[in-house]
Amino acid sequence: MPQHLPAGGEDFYRPELHEGGLFLIKEGRVRVYLKTSVGKEITFDLLGSGTVLWAPELELVDGQMVNAQAVEPSVLAFMRRAHMDRLILSKPEVGLRMMYLLAERQGSSNERLAEIAHKGVLSRLASQILRLLEGEGVLDCQGAYKLPTAYTHEELGTMIGAERVAVTRALSRLQDGGVVKLKRRRIYVRDPETLRRFADQER
Repeated sequence: MPQHLPAGGEDFYRPELHEGGLFLIKEGRVRVYLKTSVGKEITFDLLGSGTVLWAPELELVDGQMVNAQAVEPSVLAFMRRAHMDRLILSKPEVGLRMMYLLAERQGSSNERLAEIAHKGVLSRLASQILRLLEGEGVLDCQGAYKLPTAYTHEELGTMIGAERVAVTRALSRLQDGGVVKLKRRRIYVRDPETLRRFADQER
C-alpha cells in the first residue's frame, strides 16, 4: 500500500520494519541526511520521483544513524526484503543495478564528508551546485544552466555542512564574480568552468 508523507514530517525509515527492503519514490522528493554528534545535519542525497532508496543505505555511518525525510508531499511504496530477493533471483540485472547505485551513492557521501574536512564553504558550495547541475540541471533559452528546484540557503547549508549565513556569503561571492545568478531562489550558472575552479580549491 502506498505511503503518503507530508513535507518535513518525521523520518519514515524504521529499522525494525524496513531492514533490507526497498523504497520506491513514486511522487515528491526525499532527503537522506545524517545528524552529527554536535547536532548539525548533513544532506547526503535528494531523491526525486521515479528513484529508489535501499534500506541498507540508511545503516550507521561512523556510529550515527542515517535518516530519511520527505521534503515535499511524497508518495512512497515499500518492497520487503523477501519480495526483493525473489525479484533479484528472477531478474539478476536488477540486483546489479542496485549494487552500482549503492556504490555510487556511497562514493558521493564519502566525497562530501572529505570536502567538509578539507575545503572551505565557497569550494564546497561550488562542488554541490555542480553535483545538482549534473543530476537535474537544464539549459535555458539564454544558454545558462538552471537548477529547476528552488533551494533555500538553509537546505544548501545542510548539503555542505555549513551555516545559512556562510552559504549566503558564498553565494554572494559567486554572484559578484558573475559565475552564478539567483532568480526567484533558483540558481543559474553562467560560467561552469569558473565554478569548477572554485570547487577544486582547498582550504
